[in-house]
Parts: sequence; C-alpha cells; structure tokens
Amino acid sequence: FFNYFARNGDYFIISKFLGMEQLGLYSRAYTLMNAVDRILGMVMQKVMFPTFSEIQNNKNIVIKVLDRSLGLLLPMLIFASIYCYIYSEAIITIILGKKWLDVIIPFQILVLGMTFRVGYRLLASCIKGIGKVYQNSFLQFIYMLSVIIGSYLLKDSGIIGISIAVCFALFVHFLFQSIYLIKKGYLYKKKIFEKIFFCFSIIS
Repeated sequence: FFNYFARNGDYFIISKFLGMEQLGLYSRAYTLMNAVDRILGMVMQKVMFPTFSEIQNNKNIVIKVLDRSLGLLLPMLIFASIYCYIYSEAIITIILGKKWLDVIIPFQILVLGMTFRVGYRLLASCIKGIGKVYQNSFLQFIYMLSVIIGSYLLKDSGIIGISIAVCFALFVHFLFQSIYLIKKGYLYKKKIFEKIFFCFSIIS
C-alpha cells in the first residue's frame, strides 16, 4: 500500500497541479529511468528475498551475502547512472525522438537516483528476509511521505522540481534502510562508504 502511493504520489501531484502535458513529459523521463529497475531490480528482489529468508538465522552469512551483493550491484548502478546522465540527450533522441528533448533535464535528475532506486530493493529484500516486515513497512511509509510532501512543496518548479523531490526521496529511503541495517549489525557503515568511494574512483 505504502509502496503504491510512493511510486504514484508524484504522478498524482503533477496531474493535479501541473496538467496532463507535464505529466506526459515526466512519465517518459521516469519510465526511462525505471527501465534498469524493471530489468534488474525486480529480478534481483525475487532472487534475494528467498535467499535472505533461508539464511536469516545465520547472521554472519546474511552479512556476507549482503556485503557481496552490494559490492557487485553498486559499481554497475553508479556506472549506468553516470553514463545515462552524460548521454541523456542521445538516449532520449534515439528512444523517444527529437520532439521529447524537454525530457532531458528531468531524466538527468531522476537517473541520479537510479542507484538508490534499484539499491533499495536489495536492502528491502534483506530487511524482509530477516523477518523485519513491519520495520520495512515503516520505512516504506517514510518513503511515501518523502515523495508526496517533497513533490507538493516543489510543484511550483514544475517537473524539474518534482524530479529533484523524487531523487531526494529515493536517497533518503536508501539511507534510512542502510542506517537500520547498520544499527542491527547487518551492514557496516565504513564498508558501504568504502564501496561507494571505490566505485566513483574506478569510474573517474
């Protein structure tokens, strides 16, 4: 329930306050950004949730699986995000055509959140897999509020403002999930920052 409104709250705000034309532009940008999640994120969630469920009673193995999964996932996602940001105009021109160039800036903003969009599926699979279903629901509730309130507050800036709000909400959701797993001892703060720094250094 919370996830549904988190994923559609921005659409509702745009249709209500900005109109259907702006909604059409935004939906194209979001759909392109979300393509990686549809291909990778959903498949990963279906695989990782039963995996974490099976090993939930062995904390050390859960830590190793989560650590290795993040180590594999983050470099791919960060590289994909930067690539899509740099070549956003070419991507949109090839896929949508030149008449959709107004989508470029919202797409560039949203694609910066793509790492967190796919990454939070992995963390959610871990949280639910170790039996913390209600805690996961609470984090989804915060994510929903972040999307809806942020989109409403930045609606006067058009779809660019709402794209910023959604990107920020994705980051906050991933951050809160990470903090929860760190507090429970399933994730080490130093390691996750090292992984992100390592990814950016390689890509640079």
